[in-house]
Amino acid sequence: MARRMLLLGAILALGGCGQTLTICDEEACSCDGFSRVSCSCTLPHQEITVRPEGAYKILPSATSLEIYNCSRVYIIPNAIQGLRELKAVKLSGIDSLTLSENSLQWAREFNNIPGLDNGIKISIQKTTMEEIPSYAIKGNIKEVIFDTLIIHKIRSFALSSITDMSMIKITNSTIHNVEAQAFKKFSLGMILIKQNSFKELPSRMFSDLKVSGEFLFDGNSVERIRSSFCIVKGLRKLKFENCNVRIIDGESFRVVMNGPVLIQNNTIGELKAKSFYGISVFKEVTDRQGLMDFEIWNNTVSSLEVNALDVNTTSFKLSTRDLLVDQKCNCNQWYFHIDLTVLNSLLCNFEGQYYLLKDYKDANCAVEKINTALLSVIIISCIAIIAAVVLIIVLLVRKYCGKSIYCLNKKSDRLNVIVPDGKTYKETQLYVVVEKAELLTTNL
Repeated sequence: MARRMLLLGAILALGGCGQTLTICDEEACSCDGFSRVSCSCTLPHQEITVRPEGAYKILPSATSLEIYNCSRVYIIPNAIQGLRELKAVKLSGIDSLTLSENSLQWAREFNNIPGLDNGIKISIQKTTMEEIPSYAIKGNIKEVIFDTLIIHKIRSFALSSITDMSMIKITNSTIHNVEAQAFKKFSLGMILIKQNSFKELPSRMFSDLKVSGEFLFDGNSVERIRSSFCIVKGLRKLKFENCNVRIIDGESFRVVMNGPVLIQNNTIGELKAKSFYGISVFKEVTDRQGLMDFEIWNNTVSSLEVNALDVNTTSFKLSTRDLLVDQKCNCNQWYFHIDLTVLNSLLCNFEGQYYLLKDYKDANCAVEKINTALLSVIIISCIAIIAAVVLIIVLLVRKYCGKSIYCLNKKSDRLNVIVPDGKTYKETQLYVVVEKAELLTTNL
Protein backbone atom coordinates (compact mmCIF):
# COMPACT_ATOMS: atom_id res chain seq x y z
CA MET A 1 0.00 0.00 0.00
CA ALA A 2 2.85 2.41 0.80
CA ARG A 3 4.32 1.66 -2.61
CA ARG A 4 1.01 2.48 -4.28
CA MET A 5 0.70 5.81 -2.43
CA LEU A 6 4.25 6.81 -3.42
CA LEU A 7 3.58 5.95 -7.05
CA LEU A 8 0.31 7.85 -7.06
CA GLY A 9 2.10 10.85 -5.54
CA ALA A 10 4.74 10.67 -8.24
CA ILE A 11 2.08 10.60 -10.94
CA LEU A 12 0.30 13.61 -9.48
CA ALA A 13 3.60 15.49 -9.14
CA LEU A 14 4.59 14.79 -12.70
CA GLY A 15 1.16 15.76 -14.04
CA GLY A 16 0.87 15.26 -17.74
CA CYS A 17 4.39 13.91 -18.03
CA GLY A 18 3.51 10.88 -15.94
CA GLN A 19 2.77 7.39 -17.22
CA THR A 20 -0.45 5.58 -16.31
CA LEU A 21 0.12 2.90 -13.72
CA THR A 22 -0.85 -0.69 -14.49
CA ILE A 23 -1.55 -3.72 -12.36
CA CYS A 24 2.16 -4.51 -12.71
CA ASP A 25 2.77 -1.59 -10.33
CA GLU A 26 0.63 -3.12 -7.57
CA GLU A 27 2.68 -4.02 -4.52
CA ALA A 28 1.65 -7.68 -4.75
CA CYS A 29 1.94 -7.98 -8.54
CA SER A 30 4.60 -8.34 -11.17
CA CYS A 31 4.75 -8.78 -14.95
CA ASP A 32 7.36 -10.58 -16.98
CA GLY A 33 8.63 -10.08 -20.50
CA PHE A 34 5.88 -12.27 -21.89
CA SER A 35 3.17 -10.04 -20.39
CA ARG A 36 2.21 -12.65 -17.81
CA VAL A 37 0.58 -10.90 -14.84
CA SER A 38 1.13 -12.58 -11.47
CA CYS A 39 -0.11 -11.28 -8.11
CA SER A 40 0.67 -12.99 -4.80
CA CYS A 41 -0.47 -11.37 -1.57
CA THR A 42 1.90 -11.83 1.37
CA LEU A 43 0.47 -9.26 3.78
CA PRO A 44 -2.82 -9.48 5.71
CA HIS A 45 -5.90 -7.85 4.19
CA GLN A 46 -4.34 -7.20 0.82
CA GLU A 47 -6.82 -6.49 -1.98
CA ILE A 48 -6.55 -6.61 -5.76
CA THR A 49 -8.96 -5.07 -8.24
CA VAL A 50 -8.86 -6.15 -11.86
CA ARG A 51 -10.05 -3.29 -14.07
CA PRO A 52 -9.87 -2.60 -17.82
CA GLU A 53 -8.95 1.09 -17.58
CA GLY A 54 -7.78 3.77 -15.19
CA ALA A 55 -5.00 3.55 -12.62
CA TYR A 56 -3.67 0.05 -12.07
CA LYS A 57 -5.51 -1.29 -15.09
CA ILE A 58 -4.55 -4.66 -16.44
CA LEU A 59 -2.08 -4.69 -19.30
CA PRO A 60 -3.86 -4.76 -22.69
CA SER A 61 -1.14 -7.15 -23.87
CA ALA A 62 -1.52 -9.55 -20.92
CA THR A 63 -1.30 -13.21 -21.91
CA SER A 64 -2.28 -14.59 -18.51
CA LEU A 65 -3.62 -13.37 -15.16
CA GLU A 66 -2.78 -15.19 -11.93
CA ILE A 67 -3.79 -14.03 -8.43
CA TYR A 68 -2.91 -15.96 -5.26
CA ASN A 69 -3.64 -15.78 -1.52
CA CYS A 70 -5.29 -12.39 -1.32
CA SER A 71 -7.87 -11.30 1.22
CA ARG A 72 -10.17 -9.75 -1.39
CA VAL A 73 -10.22 -9.70 -5.16
CA TYR A 74 -12.66 -7.68 -7.26
CA ILE A 75 -13.10 -8.26 -10.97
CA ILE A 76 -15.24 -5.49 -12.40
CA PRO A 77 -17.41 -5.68 -15.57
CA ASN A 78 -15.55 -6.23 -18.87
CA ALA A 79 -12.24 -6.45 -17.01
CA ILE A 80 -10.70 -8.91 -19.46
CA GLN A 81 -12.86 -8.24 -22.51
CA GLY A 82 -10.21 -6.27 -24.43
CA LEU A 83 -7.24 -8.53 -23.72
CA ARG A 84 -6.78 -10.01 -27.18
CA GLU A 85 -3.72 -12.07 -26.27
CA LEU A 86 -5.16 -13.54 -23.07
CA LYS A 87 -4.99 -17.32 -22.70
CA ALA A 88 -5.68 -18.06 -19.03
CA VAL A 89 -7.10 -16.67 -15.78
CA LYS A 90 -6.14 -18.43 -12.55
CA LEU A 91 -7.40 -17.36 -9.12
CA SER A 92 -6.43 -19.32 -5.98
CA GLY A 93 -6.49 -19.00 -2.21
CA ILE A 94 -8.76 -15.95 -2.14
CA ASP A 95 -10.80 -15.31 1.02
CA SER A 96 -13.45 -13.32 -0.83
CA LEU A 97 -13.75 -13.18 -4.60
CA THR A 98 -16.31 -10.79 -6.05
CA LEU A 99 -17.34 -11.22 -9.67
CA SER A 100 -19.59 -8.85 -11.57
CA GLU A 101 -21.86 -9.27 -14.56
CA ASN A 102 -19.63 -9.74 -17.63
CA SER A 103 -16.52 -9.71 -15.44
CA LEU A 104 -15.14 -12.85 -17.08
CA GLN A 105 -16.55 -12.22 -20.51
CA TRP A 106 -13.97 -12.68 -23.23
CA ALA A 107 -14.29 -12.90 -26.99
CA ARG A 108 -11.53 -13.14 -29.55
CA GLU A 109 -11.97 -10.55 -32.25
CA PHE A 110 -11.20 -13.03 -35.04
CA ASN A 111 -12.80 -16.35 -34.22
CA ASN A 112 -12.35 -19.74 -35.79
CA ILE A 113 -9.03 -19.02 -37.44
CA PRO A 114 -7.43 -22.39 -38.37
CA GLY A 115 -4.62 -23.30 -35.96
CA LEU A 116 -5.58 -20.55 -33.50
CA ASP A 117 -6.65 -21.42 -29.95
CA ASN A 118 -9.93 -19.55 -29.74
CA GLY A 119 -10.78 -19.77 -26.04
CA ILE A 120 -9.32 -18.94 -22.64
CA LYS A 121 -9.04 -21.19 -19.59
CA ILE A 122 -10.58 -20.02 -16.31
CA SER A 123 -9.48 -21.74 -13.09
CA ILE A 124 -10.72 -20.78 -9.60
CA GLN A 125 -9.39 -22.78 -6.64
CA LYS A 126 -9.51 -22.69 -2.81
CA THR A 127 -11.68 -19.61 -2.84
CA THR A 128 -14.91 -18.32 -1.29
CA MET A 129 -17.52 -16.48 -3.36
CA GLU A 130 -20.76 -14.96 -2.20
CA GLU A 131 -22.21 -15.55 -5.64
CA ILE A 132 -21.50 -16.08 -9.30
CA PRO A 133 -23.78 -13.45 -10.85
CA SER A 134 -25.75 -13.75 -14.06
CA TYR A 135 -23.65 -13.54 -17.24
CA ALA A 136 -20.41 -13.55 -15.23
CA ILE A 137 -18.74 -16.07 -17.56
CA LYS A 138 -19.49 -15.91 -21.28
CA GLY A 139 -17.88 -15.69 -24.68
CA ASN A 140 -14.98 -17.77 -26.01
CA ILE A 141 -14.21 -19.89 -22.95
CA LYS A 142 -12.27 -23.10 -23.47
CA GLU A 143 -12.33 -24.50 -19.92
CA VAL A 144 -13.92 -23.64 -16.60
CA ILE A 145 -12.43 -25.33 -13.54
CA PHE A 146 -13.89 -24.79 -10.05
CA ASP A 147 -11.98 -26.65 -7.32
CA THR A 148 -12.28 -26.50 -3.53
CA LEU A 149 -14.69 -23.57 -3.52
CA ILE A 150 -17.40 -22.30 -1.18
CA ILE A 151 -20.11 -20.69 -3.30
CA HIS A 152 -23.22 -19.38 -1.62
CA LYS A 153 -25.22 -18.89 -4.79
CA ILE A 154 -24.91 -19.49 -8.52
CA ARG A 155 -27.36 -17.21 -10.33
CA SER A 156 -29.39 -17.99 -13.44
CA PHE A 157 -27.32 -17.64 -16.64
CA ALA A 158 -24.08 -17.49 -14.63
CA LEU A 159 -22.46 -19.46 -17.45
CA SER A 160 -24.24 -18.79 -20.73
CA SER A 161 -23.68 -17.91 -24.37
CA ILE A 162 -20.33 -19.72 -24.38
CA THR A 163 -18.52 -20.94 -27.48
CA ASP A 164 -15.46 -23.13 -28.05
CA MET A 165 -15.82 -24.83 -24.64
CA SER A 166 -14.21 -28.21 -24.09
CA MET A 167 -14.94 -28.83 -20.40
CA ILE A 168 -16.65 -27.74 -17.19
CA LYS A 169 -15.08 -29.27 -14.09
CA ILE A 170 -16.48 -28.69 -10.58
CA THR A 171 -14.70 -30.61 -7.80
CA ASN A 172 -14.36 -30.67 -4.00
CA SER A 173 -16.68 -27.71 -3.53
CA THR A 174 -19.61 -26.72 -1.33
CA ILE A 175 -22.41 -24.99 -3.23
CA HIS A 176 -25.32 -23.84 -1.11
CA ASN A 177 -27.77 -22.62 -3.72
CA VAL A 178 -28.10 -22.95 -7.48
CA GLU A 179 -30.78 -21.18 -9.48
CA ALA A 180 -32.56 -22.63 -12.49
CA GLN A 181 -30.71 -22.27 -15.81
CA ALA A 182 -27.40 -21.50 -14.11
CA PHE A 183 -25.67 -23.28 -17.03
CA LYS A 184 -27.63 -22.24 -20.09
CA LYS A 185 -27.54 -23.05 -23.79
CA PHE A 186 -24.04 -23.77 -25.00
CA SER A 187 -22.03 -26.63 -26.43
CA LEU A 188 -19.05 -28.38 -24.87
CA GLY A 189 -17.12 -31.61 -24.81
CA MET A 190 -17.40 -32.83 -21.21
CA ILE A 191 -19.01 -32.13 -17.82
CA LEU A 192 -17.31 -33.41 -14.65
CA ILE A 193 -19.05 -32.85 -11.28
CA LYS A 194 -17.07 -34.68 -8.58
CA GLN A 195 -16.82 -34.73 -4.76
CA ASN A 196 -19.09 -31.75 -4.16
CA SER A 197 -21.79 -30.93 -1.64
CA PHE A 198 -25.09 -29.48 -2.89
CA LYS A 199 -28.23 -28.64 -0.98
CA GLU A 200 -30.47 -29.03 -4.02
CA LEU A 201 -30.06 -29.35 -7.76
CA PRO A 202 -33.02 -27.43 -9.22
CA SER A 203 -35.01 -28.13 -12.37
CA ARG A 204 -33.12 -26.94 -15.46
CA MET A 205 -29.85 -26.36 -13.63
CA PHE A 206 -28.15 -27.55 -16.82
CA SER A 207 -30.46 -26.30 -19.55
CA ASP A 208 -30.27 -26.86 -23.29
CA LEU A 209 -26.66 -28.01 -23.37
CA LYS A 210 -25.07 -30.04 -26.13
CA VAL A 211 -22.34 -32.31 -24.81
CA SER A 212 -20.37 -34.45 -27.24
CA GLY A 213 -18.47 -36.47 -24.62
CA GLU A 214 -19.19 -37.66 -21.08
CA PHE A 215 -21.29 -36.37 -18.20
CA LEU A 216 -19.64 -37.69 -15.02
CA PHE A 217 -21.50 -37.11 -11.74
CA ASP A 218 -19.25 -38.77 -9.17
CA GLY A 219 -18.96 -38.78 -5.38
CA ASN A 220 -21.36 -35.92 -4.71
CA SER A 221 -23.58 -35.36 -1.68
CA VAL A 222 -26.99 -33.91 -2.55
CA GLU A 223 -30.12 -33.30 -0.51
CA ARG A 224 -32.47 -33.42 -3.49
CA ILE A 225 -32.25 -33.73 -7.27
CA ARG A 226 -35.32 -32.17 -8.88
CA SER A 227 -37.07 -33.29 -12.06
CA SER A 228 -35.29 -32.23 -15.25
CA PHE A 229 -32.27 -30.87 -13.41
CA CYS A 230 -30.20 -31.86 -16.43
CA ILE A 231 -31.48 -31.18 -19.96
CA VAL A 232 -28.71 -32.27 -22.30
CA LYS A 233 -28.34 -33.74 -25.79
CA GLY A 234 -25.57 -35.69 -27.46
CA LEU A 235 -23.85 -37.43 -24.55
CA ARG A 236 -21.57 -40.29 -25.46
CA LYS A 237 -21.77 -41.66 -21.91
CA LEU A 238 -23.56 -40.82 -18.65
CA LYS A 239 -22.08 -42.00 -15.34
CA PHE A 240 -23.82 -41.40 -12.01
CA GLU A 241 -21.74 -43.06 -9.31
CA ASN A 242 -20.51 -43.02 -5.70
CA CYS A 243 -23.08 -40.40 -4.70
CA ASN A 244 -25.15 -39.92 -1.57
CA VAL A 245 -28.56 -38.45 -2.44
CA ARG A 246 -31.51 -38.11 -0.08
CA ILE A 247 -34.24 -37.75 -2.75
CA ILE A 248 -34.19 -38.20 -6.53
CA ASP A 249 -37.37 -36.96 -8.19
CA GLY A 250 -39.03 -38.50 -11.23
CA GLU A 251 -37.33 -37.92 -14.59
CA SER A 252 -34.44 -36.13 -12.94
CA PHE A 253 -32.44 -36.45 -16.17
CA ARG A 254 -33.86 -35.32 -19.52
CA VAL A 255 -31.02 -36.55 -21.68
CA VAL A 256 -30.79 -37.80 -25.25
CA MET A 257 -27.79 -40.08 -25.56
CA ASN A 258 -25.43 -41.47 -28.14
CA GLY A 259 -24.26 -44.22 -25.83
CA PRO A 260 -24.70 -46.16 -22.54
CA VAL A 261 -25.68 -45.20 -18.99
CA LEU A 262 -24.07 -46.43 -15.76
CA ILE A 263 -25.68 -45.93 -12.32
CA GLN A 264 -23.48 -47.54 -9.66
CA ASN A 265 -22.30 -47.48 -6.03
CA ASN A 266 -24.83 -44.86 -4.92
CA THR A 267 -26.69 -44.49 -1.63
CA ILE A 268 -30.18 -43.08 -2.22
CA GLY A 269 -32.86 -42.32 0.36
CA GLU A 270 -36.01 -42.02 -1.76
CA LEU A 271 -36.12 -42.99 -5.41
CA LYS A 272 -39.27 -41.50 -6.93
CA ALA A 273 -41.28 -43.02 -9.77
CA LYS A 274 -39.50 -43.11 -13.15
CA SER A 275 -36.40 -41.35 -11.81
CA PHE A 276 -34.31 -42.32 -14.87
CA TYR A 277 -37.09 -42.70 -17.41
CA GLY A 278 -36.29 -39.35 -19.07
CA ILE A 279 -33.05 -40.74 -20.51
CA SER A 280 -33.27 -41.93 -24.11
CA VAL A 281 -31.10 -42.58 -27.16
CA PHE A 282 -31.26 -40.95 -30.57
CA LYS A 283 -33.38 -43.16 -32.82
CA GLU A 284 -30.79 -43.18 -35.58
CA VAL A 285 -28.26 -44.57 -33.08
CA THR A 286 -30.49 -47.44 -31.95
CA ASP A 287 -31.43 -48.15 -35.58
CA ARG A 288 -27.75 -48.46 -36.43
CA GLN A 289 -26.29 -50.00 -33.25
CA GLY A 290 -29.25 -51.51 -31.40
CA LEU A 291 -30.26 -50.90 -27.81
CA MET A 292 -27.69 -49.27 -25.52
CA ASP A 293 -26.72 -50.65 -22.09
CA PHE A 294 -28.39 -49.19 -19.00
CA GLU A 295 -26.54 -50.63 -16.00
CA ILE A 296 -27.74 -50.23 -12.40
CA TRP A 297 -25.10 -51.87 -10.22
CA ASN A 298 -24.33 -52.01 -6.48
CA ASN A 299 -26.73 -49.33 -5.26
CA THR A 300 -28.41 -48.93 -1.86
CA VAL A 301 -31.94 -47.51 -1.73
CA SER A 302 -34.06 -46.94 1.39
CA SER A 303 -37.40 -46.42 -0.34
CA LEU A 304 -38.58 -47.33 -3.84
CA GLU A 305 -41.72 -45.83 -5.34
CA VAL A 306 -43.81 -47.70 -7.89
CA ASN A 307 -41.91 -47.88 -11.21
CA ALA A 308 -38.89 -46.13 -9.67
CA LEU A 309 -36.48 -48.19 -11.77
CA ASP A 310 -38.32 -48.05 -15.07
CA VAL A 311 -36.13 -47.17 -18.05
CA ASN A 312 -36.91 -46.40 -21.66
CA THR A 313 -36.98 -49.88 -23.19
CA THR A 314 -37.08 -48.54 -26.76
CA SER A 315 -33.57 -47.15 -26.14
CA PHE A 316 -31.95 -49.38 -23.52
CA LYS A 317 -31.53 -52.93 -22.34
CA LEU A 318 -31.56 -52.90 -18.54
CA SER A 319 -28.95 -54.73 -16.48
CA THR A 320 -29.12 -54.76 -12.67
CA ARG A 321 -26.79 -56.16 -10.05
CA ASP A 322 -26.88 -56.09 -6.22
CA LEU A 323 -29.67 -53.58 -5.63
CA LEU A 324 -29.72 -53.33 -1.84
CA VAL A 325 -33.11 -52.15 -0.58
CA ASP A 326 -32.94 -51.13 3.06
CA GLN A 327 -36.17 -52.91 4.03
CA LYS A 328 -36.73 -56.06 6.07
CA CYS A 329 -37.02 -59.32 4.21
CA ASN A 330 -40.51 -60.77 4.51
CA CYS A 331 -43.00 -62.74 2.50
CA ASN A 332 -45.34 -59.80 2.01
CA GLN A 333 -45.44 -58.31 -1.45
CA TRP A 334 -43.92 -54.86 -0.84
CA TYR A 335 -41.84 -55.54 -3.96
CA PHE A 336 -44.79 -56.38 -6.22
CA HIS A 337 -44.30 -53.34 -8.47
CA ILE A 338 -40.64 -54.09 -9.29
CA ASP A 339 -39.73 -55.45 -12.69
CA LEU A 340 -38.62 -59.10 -12.68
CA THR A 341 -35.21 -58.13 -14.13
CA VAL A 342 -34.61 -55.89 -11.12
CA LEU A 343 -36.27 -58.24 -8.64
CA ASN A 344 -33.74 -61.01 -9.29
CA SER A 345 -30.90 -58.72 -8.15
CA LEU A 346 -32.69 -57.19 -5.16
CA LEU A 347 -31.25 -57.66 -1.66
CA CYS A 348 -33.19 -57.14 1.58
CA ASN A 349 -32.30 -56.96 5.27
CA PHE A 350 -32.78 -60.03 7.48
CA GLU A 351 -31.45 -59.79 11.05
CA GLY A 352 -28.72 -57.34 10.05
CA GLN A 353 -27.56 -59.29 7.02
CA TYR A 354 -28.48 -58.75 3.39
CA TYR A 355 -29.78 -61.56 1.23
CA LEU A 356 -31.10 -61.84 -2.29
CA LEU A 357 -34.85 -61.56 -1.96
CA LYS A 358 -35.25 -64.51 -4.31
CA ASP A 359 -33.13 -66.75 -2.04
CA TYR A 360 -34.96 -65.54 1.07
CA LYS A 361 -38.34 -66.31 -0.50
CA ASP A 362 -37.26 -69.78 -1.56
CA ALA A 363 -35.98 -70.57 1.95
CA ASN A 364 -38.61 -68.93 4.12
CA CYS A 365 -41.79 -68.28 2.21
CA ALA A 366 -42.63 -71.89 1.05
CA VAL A 367 -44.12 -72.93 4.45
CA GLU A 368 -46.12 -69.74 4.60
CA LYS A 369 -47.47 -70.45 1.13
CA ILE A 370 -48.50 -74.00 2.21
CA ASN A 371 -50.16 -72.70 5.37
CA THR A 372 -51.97 -70.05 3.39
CA ALA A 373 -53.18 -72.63 0.87
CA LEU A 374 -54.30 -75.02 3.67
CA LEU A 375 -56.16 -72.25 5.44
CA SER A 376 -57.87 -71.36 2.18
CA VAL A 377 -58.95 -75.00 1.68
CA ILE A 378 -60.32 -75.21 5.23
CA ILE A 379 -62.29 -71.99 4.87
CA ILE A 380 -63.74 -73.05 1.52
CA SER A 381 -64.65 -76.49 2.92
CA CYS A 382 -66.43 -74.96 5.90
CA ILE A 383 -68.39 -72.67 3.65
CA ALA A 384 -69.37 -75.63 1.45
CA ILE A 385 -70.51 -77.73 4.45
CA ILE A 386 -72.58 -74.89 5.87
CA ALA A 387 -74.16 -74.31 2.47
CA ALA A 388 -74.99 -78.04 2.15
CA VAL A 389 -76.61 -78.16 5.61
CA VAL A 390 -78.72 -75.11 4.86
CA LEU A 391 -79.78 -76.63 1.54
CA ILE A 392 -80.81 -79.93 3.19
CA ILE A 393 -82.88 -78.10 5.82
CA VAL A 394 -84.64 -76.07 3.16
CA LEU A 395 -85.44 -79.19 1.13
CA LEU A 396 -86.82 -81.03 4.18
CA VAL A 397 -88.98 -78.10 5.14
CA ARG A 398 -90.38 -77.83 1.64
CA LYS A 399 -91.05 -81.59 1.54
CA TYR A 400 -93.00 -81.78 4.79
CA CYS A 401 -94.51 -78.32 4.94
CA GLY A 402 -95.21 -77.60 1.32
CA LYS A 403 -93.74 -74.89 -0.73
CA SER A 404 -94.32 -72.38 2.02
CA ILE A 405 -91.93 -72.49 4.92
CA TYR A 406 -94.40 -70.73 7.14
CA CYS A 407 -95.71 -74.03 8.35
CA LEU A 408 -93.41 -73.72 11.27
CA ASN A 409 -95.17 -70.57 12.40
CA LYS A 410 -96.62 -71.44 15.86
CA LYS A 411 -99.51 -68.98 15.70
CA SER A 412 -101.00 -69.81 12.29
CA ASP A 413 -100.12 -73.47 11.54
CA ARG A 414 -99.81 -75.04 14.97
CA LEU A 415 -100.61 -78.84 15.14
CA ASN A 416 -103.17 -79.76 17.83
CA VAL A 417 -102.57 -83.07 19.56
CA ILE A 418 -105.22 -84.46 22.00
CA VAL A 419 -103.75 -86.55 24.76
CA PRO A 420 -106.30 -88.57 26.82
CA ASP A 421 -106.11 -88.50 30.57
CA GLY A 422 -104.92 -91.53 32.53
CA LYS A 423 -108.42 -92.99 33.21
CA THR A 424 -109.47 -92.91 29.63
CA TYR A 425 -106.17 -94.42 28.57
CA LYS A 426 -106.56 -97.36 30.95
CA GLU A 427 -110.13 -98.20 29.86
CA THR A 428 -109.37 -98.01 26.21
CA GLN A 429 -109.02 -101.37 24.43
CA LEU A 430 -107.36 -101.89 21.10
CA TYR A 431 -108.90 -104.44 18.67
CA VAL A 432 -107.15 -105.59 15.52
CA VAL A 433 -109.42 -107.04 12.83
CA VAL A 434 -107.82 -108.70 9.84
CA GLU A 435 -109.96 -108.63 6.74
CA LYS A 436 -109.36 -110.39 3.54
CA ALA A 437 -109.02 -108.05 0.65
CA GLU A 438 -110.62 -108.99 -2.67
CA LEU A 439 -110.46 -107.44 -6.09
CA LEU A 440 -113.12 -104.91 -6.89
CA THR A 441 -115.19 -105.34 -9.99
CA THR A 442 -117.15 -102.82 -11.94
CA ASN A 443 -119.81 -103.31 -14.55
CA LEU A 444 -119.33 -100.90 -17.44
